[in-house]
Amino acid sequence: APSNNPHNQYLLIAAQLDLSNWMTVWGAQIFFYSRVAHAVVYLAGLPMIRPVFWTIGIVGTVMIFLALFGIGA
Repeated sequence: APSNNPHNQYLLIAAQLDLSNWMTVWGAQIFFYSRVAHAVVYLAGLPMIRPVFWTIGIVGTVMIFLALFGIGA
């Protein structure tokens, strides 16, 4: 089933455009590791810390979005 997560869509667009720069690489890594940390914190039962890692993941997504338009790259 297709995902409605904008991060996935931005990565696919960047891949189709053959766009790879420091912002797309860092954005993808930040998103991935923040989601790993989010899952670990969830499993550890620390609900007050989870939004921090979710927000960090959004930062990674925004970095990829901005790179698609050549902003900051």
